Amino acid sequence: MAAALPEDLLHMICASLLEQKDFDTLYQCSLSGKQLAVHALASLYRMHDEAPIIGAGGDETVASGKEKATQKWANLWRSIILSSLGKTVFPYVHYIRTLRFQDLESLLDDGTFLDRFSNNFFAKDLSDYRVEMAVTVVKGGSKTTVVRRDTSGTLNCFAQGPINASLTGASVLMTRNEDDADQQFATFLGDIRAQTLQSLEVYSTSKIGAESFLALSRHRDSLALLHLDSIEMTSMQYLSHLTVCTNLKSLKLAENGRATQDLKRRHNDVFVELIDWLCRCKSLKAISISNFINATALLTPALSERGINIVSLELEGYSMPNTSSDDFHRALALQTNLRSLYLKGEGSEGTLHNDILVESLSSLVNLVDLRLSLIAEGFLEYHIHALAGALSKLETFWTGGYCITDRIWPDIALLRSLKRLELSADTRFTANGILDFILSLGPGNKGFVLNVMMQDADCDISEEDQAVIKETLSSRVGGKFDFLLFRAQNTLGVRGIHHVPTDFVVQQIDTVFDDIGVDVVKIGTSQSGRLILQPFQRRCHSPRLVLDPVMVSTSGAQLLPDDAVRNLCEHLLPLATILTPNIPEAHLLLQNAGVDIPAINSIHELVRMAEQTQKLGPRHVLLKGGHLPLKENGEIAKHEHEQERIINVLHDGAKAVILEADYIASKNTHGTGCSLASAIASQMALYPDLDIKEHVRAACQYVEMGIKTGVDWDLGKGVGPINHFHSDSDKASLRMYTYDQHS
Repeated sequence: MAAALPEDLLHMICASLLEQKDFDTLYQCSLSGKQLAVHALASLYRMHDEAPIIGAGGDETVASGKEKATQKWANLWRSIILSSLGKTVFPYVHYIRTLRFQDLESLLDDGTFLDRFSNNFFAKDLSDYRVEMAVTVVKGGSKTTVVRRDTSGTLNCFAQGPINASLTGASVLMTRNEDDADQQFATFLGDIRAQTLQSLEVYSTSKIGAESFLALSRHRDSLALLHLDSIEMTSMQYLSHLTVCTNLKSLKLAENGRATQDLKRRHNDVFVELIDWLCRCKSLKAISISNFINATALLTPALSERGINIVSLELEGYSMPNTSSDDFHRALALQTNLRSLYLKGEGSEGTLHNDILVESLSSLVNLVDLRLSLIAEGFLEYHIHALAGALSKLETFWTGGYCITDRIWPDIALLRSLKRLELSADTRFTANGILDFILSLGPGNKGFVLNVMMQDADCDISEEDQAVIKETLSSRVGGKFDFLLFRAQNTLGVRGIHHVPTDFVVQQIDTVFDDIGVDVVKIGTSQSGRLILQPFQRRCHSPRLVLDPVMVSTSGAQLLPDDAVRNLCEHLLPLATILTPNIPEAHLLLQNAGVDIPAINSIHELVRMAEQTQKLGPRHVLLKGGHLPLKENGEIAKHEHEQERIINVLHDGAKAVILEADYIASKNTHGTGCSLASAIASQMALYPDLDIKEHVRAACQYVEMGIKTGVDWDLGKGVGPINHFHSDSDKASLRMYTYDQHS
């Protein structure tokens, strides 16, 4: 019999694997035997929040094994909760150092989880934690009561029940928006062992306030990270309760929505206490303030305080042309350890205020990341020249400006480590000027991204020159000059296509995710769809995806080039919950996949096309048959007077469902496909527990009546829009039935 290894050696082995984040080896160790399993499982659950299965995995896993990854994700959370109930062999919950309720919420809302694993998740010992509520749904003019899952209630049961009684160590949490949220969350914090909470993030709108802020005093020595996003206006006056927490290293405060609570004027004692608090936080390295009235007056004393050395600073929502902002900018110059700075607010056209800002920024010689959003809109070329000459370590540089020409390129070329330049400025560049700059880039600029976002219309750069710029930048340093599609279009057709930088669109999507949250994503025209998916793929879960492959417009123009079609097939189709092509778009997708395309002469061929399209990767396909109206007997109508009905085909790979409606003769059908996909996405978000057929039925009824009630509209000389403002969906002629090829 082999001798057992000493416990301390086993602990050292697993601790080393923990440091390397070697999940696979630790998992195999946990299966090898009880002696090693104890140490391996302890390490696995200490870093469970970084596991590759969180959010059902990364890009590759999402595309190739979504169900398997989701099952592991669900098993992880189930074991944590069961452990807190004392129902597992090992006390997993006691090993946890970071608890993300946001991730649990994402799991409970995940489409694959709901379809395949939710029943098993809530079986046996967790059956009492499944919270449901009755919802009245209107279907076909009649009201039906259905039972749907209440994610909010379920989360509260877990938070108030088993989990909080077992939690120790660091915690990253999500709070809810119920009226008693403050009391509930204060109770939650009070049940955590004192002086153990290391970090707290409230990432969405919540109603926590005085009680929760007071409860944090139990962790005043241990709390190092405090991020309070979307603070309610009524809670702002209680922020002074946080002033005992002076060991903070990272602080984020943001009022919900736009700044409304003027603490300096209405609650000056609180404002003064907050200033004193920040000055006493000597360990503070990162600070972010958003939507605070008088934020500059709040921050200036702390920035001037001896012993405070900020590394990262974000300030959003302030106005520059005033004395307070000038004082703030002068105080910035004292924080010479700053490496990352983000300033967003109202800029100034006056050179004095801009000169003060640039002079202060030029002192921050260790800056690596400088993002000036809107605040720099009054910059002139000499301001950019000064910053480029002083800040040699910059890797990311966002700036605005007015009448910016090729004269800035030699200055920007001095930034030998620059990886990203975003110019939200009134620029007058030439193609040759940009190309000369690109040719000056060196090894330190590898992967350089250049976004020129507001070029003057009188200084247009041709598509041919843009292509040369993109190719040169790519070959020189592997860089990008990325764009998305915008169309010049009226009721007569598409006149032109313009490209907007992908990174800017990704930034806008990120902004929505961080503020409002996303349950369902709908994607239409997208040349760079894979990149646009990044914001929700890199988060803890992927929302359900409605993909409307807008590749051919109603007027017949192909909107995406062939390489973009291939990109869509490879990267987007496998992620789609439902794909909604019309017949020409399905034809293009199948053609790209090398599939033989049958002639469409009957309903049977339409169903066959839908089935073949579903095999390309999406979970469901809704093939829109509006391009081929049918006769009353189901044959394809050859003449206008024969057009009696239209059908859409919903296919899941196993069976087809026909959605049939009366044909409506109208010239106002522009936007039918986009409206249908958006309506499906809205239904999925509103009623996540209903079957996909019900989502599609409701959306088809909405669009049918949008066409019918807009028949008499007289807008434009070509194909006009449908009426989106009706309330007559219950009057639709839609009929839905399962397709039987033998009938």
